[in-house]
Amino acid sequence: MKNIMGIINDRDRPKGLEQLIVKRSPGAIPFGSKYRMVDLILSSMSISGIKNVGIFTGEHSGSLINHVKSGKEWGLLRNKDGLFMLPSRYEEHTDYLERSKEEYVLYSNSTIVYFSSFEPMEQFFNEKEADIVIAYGMDKKPPLTKGLYITLEEDRVTGLSETQKDAGYKRSMEVVLMKKEIFKKLLENVGKIGSNPLEVLIDEHKNYKIYGFLYKGYVAYVDNLYCYYKENMELLDEKLWTDLFQGRGSIITIRNDEAPTKYLEASHVKKTLVTEGCIIKGNIENSIIFRGVKLKKGASIKNSIIMQKAVIGRGAVIENAILDKDVEIKSGVRLIGTPDKPLFITKKAIIEKEN
Repeated sequence: MKNIMGIINDRDRPKGLEQLIVKRSPGAIPFGSKYRMVDLILSSMSISGIKNVGIFTGEHSGSLINHVKSGKEWGLLRNKDGLFMLPSRYEEHTDYLERSKEEYVLYSNSTIVYFSSFEPMEQFFNEKEADIVIAYGMDKKPPLTKGLYITLEEDRVTGLSETQKDAGYKRSMEVVLMKKEIFKKLLENVGKIGSNPLEVLIDEHKNYKIYGFLYKGYVAYVDNLYCYYKENMELLDEKLWTDLFQGRGSIITIRNDEAPTKYLEASHVKKTLVTEGCIIKGNIENSIIFRGVKLKKGASIKNSIIMQKAVIGRGAVIENAILDKDVEIKSGVRLIGTPDKPLFITKKAIIEKEN
């Protein structure tokens, strides 16, 4: 895919994710016990041979920039091309597109979870002699939230909408392959027609020859807190985990070189993803545990997501909850949410009383 450049939009801030993006951008949200959301998209571009990637950044992008750094892990630290951060207004970056030698753009939102080579999509694009190809998935029923919905007649896209108007509309993955000249026109109209390139495309789609590409792998839409919780929990299904993490190639992230997790004699862990650097002295079931978590003796975690460097005190009980980074739960505290409404604890919070 030497003639295709990648564009990742990390600027839009879904209202349903407000609690997770108070001080981070969507692409920097932790996912799947050791990754950030942006890791999956960059890894997909990397295994596809894309060497020129730009990221539209917005508010609170510092954590994302600090995470991806030079892009070295994804093969993007290069004398030519490489990884570029694109702040400020969309339309101000048409000069970046003009300087790039590639003729096509592979555009992706940062809140859709998938991991795949884009080569089949490129082949489909060429076979159809398309102006634009939009990827969509069929393996899961999407939530009725704002997105990019398409209608199809055979493979041809006949309608685009921000909402699922009827059962005939399929939710796209917001992964779009198009001619670079078309993408430049979309950028130039941001602010005049829509607030981002996809909103412009919705308005102008009848001007182009657009096809829908069926993606048959794992795809998840993370655009509110419940979806974030649900999609992480579904990774505990061995088939789904294998589909996402053990397909072609490996998902790349920044290495932290921490010691392996220690499981003390009194610990008991069942059906849980745990990454490195943790010290486990209590019980964990059906949960996602990120780097450096400390679980004290007699503590219990169930059906929960525990992010980096959380400390769970002796005898504490956590169920159906999401704990952001650096949270401390004092001894004996009980935090109980429900599967439909998981309890959320903000970054660096210290909880001394039951919720």
